[in-house]
Amino acid sequence: MPICGHTNTIWFDDIGTPIKMSQQTAEIVLTDIHNYLTINKKLSNLDIYSDSKPRIVFLTLGNKNKTATVTMGRGNGLKQAINNALRKIDTSTLPSKNTLIKLDIVKNVTEVMASVNTRMDLYEPSLYGIAFGKKTEYALLPDQILASNIFTETNKIDINKLN
Repeated sequence: MPICGHTNTIWFDDIGTPIKMSQQTAEIVLTDIHNYLTINKKLSNLDIYSDSKPRIVFLTLGNKNKTATVTMGRGNGLKQAINNALRKIDTSTLPSKNTLIKLDIVKNVTEVMASVNTRMDLYEPSLYGIAFGKKTEYALLPDQILASNIFTETNKIDINKLN
């Protein structure tokens, strides 16, 4: 199922400078997200949160007993994008135990002008997502592309699988 934005005007063509994050910082960010979801604690004041460039994140939550849900967040800076995603989550629907959290941060974008009948050759579909035009507000993470099998045998997008 595609991710729909409907929250603000930032879209993939606004992404410019990649954000750099160490493993240690990434772990702290994920802990921040976990604390927000479980004890409603605001995000901390990490240096990485002082970023103010347009950012898009995808927050995936789930466990082995429940299908994962994916939420897009957009904002000026990483903190604003994460908060935008977090505000869309209904914490009452989260699994009570063992919630798995995955954060994808869009770090660069390559524009491919294509139509539904255009062949899309992706070297590593497990690494690249797809975002359609800003007006559609549709985007797919790499794992959603693989799971939904949206490409035909000739690498064309099957629009019937985009629902």
